[in-house]
Amino acid sequence: MSASCGAGLLLAVADGVGGNNGGEIASKLAISTFYKSFSNSVEKNSIKESLEISMKSAHEALITQGSSVPELKNMATTLTVAFIKNKQMHVVHAGDSRLYVIRGMGLKQLTIDDTEVNKLVSEGVLSKEEALVYPRKNILTNALGIKDGFTYQSKIFTVKPDDRVLILSDGFYQVITKKFFRDLALQEKEFSNYFFQLVSKCKENEPKDNFTLVGVQIS
Repeated sequence: MSASCGAGLLLAVADGVGGNNGGEIASKLAISTFYKSFSNSVEKNSIKESLEISMKSAHEALITQGSSVPELKNMATTLTVAFIKNKQMHVVHAGDSRLYVIRGMGLKQLTIDDTEVNKLVSEGVLSKEEALVYPRKNILTNALGIKDGFTYQSKIFTVKPDDRVLILSDGFYQVITKKFFRDLALQEKEFSNYFFQLVSKCKENEPKDNFTLVGVQIS
């Protein structure tokens, strides 16, 4: 999702999980609930407070829906949101979608993957090389809709002109390396061409999962 809101730009990606169309329902419900909550809240609260209120509202909406519809009881979704206003980018995140900022020759990942494999790497149980072949790479440790222990990351990042901000699901970054994102940005100066070439490359690499990409170049 990409939308104007509160005199700023709101970018969001939700990647749902769960059987019986639960994943699709979860992602759509999370996005719609978050947007409605944020639109109402940002006029009277700080941006940080509004994002956090909206994250909790989206999570609670999934819990309520899952409790009332038995076949949706295990639905959950990732949610990564960026709100950009006056060169400040506020980010809230839960799950394993990612937010990248590409600046010059560098790429910075602002979010931390809420996955079992990433937890094991951070604890020193697995090396980065071992993580590449770890069989449970897609197991989430945190997401909207989980009944116990839900949490979220929150941070603020100062953006600069020509920064490229991308939010992507795991289906996208599983088939395209960070190096490709960075190298293509150096070659392709027009953001719309850059964006569509990324999508084309992802399709060409035949991802095993659904993929989502939203992005903007800072003016």
